Amino acid sequence: SKLGEKVSEQMQKVRTPKTKRDRSTQYFDQSIDDEDEDSITKQSMTRQQIITEIQRTQKMMSTTTNAEVRGSCQKRVEELKLKLEALTADNGSTKGLPG
Repeated sequence: SKLGEKVSEQMQKVRTPKTKRDRSTQYFDQSIDDEDEDSITKQSMTRQQIITEIQRTQKMMSTTTNAEVRGSCQKRVEELKLKLEALTADNGSTKGLPG
């Protein structure tokens, strides 16, 4: 059947990592890289986007047991909080800061 062929085609494209560590690292990379770093470093990010990103990163940090990934998440959260504070300083309000 056509559907069966398509499914097996899809299955071949998906590379299954060998170890648990690979899996969580791969997951981490995907979720961070889906916005390219450039768009994040520009001040184009809104407060809401930053808050969402912080929450996403914190959630990821709480679901992984990989120390390396947790460390990266922690750094990322701190960077985002600084960004949020910088944005917030402009309008003088710190309400709604996550964490």
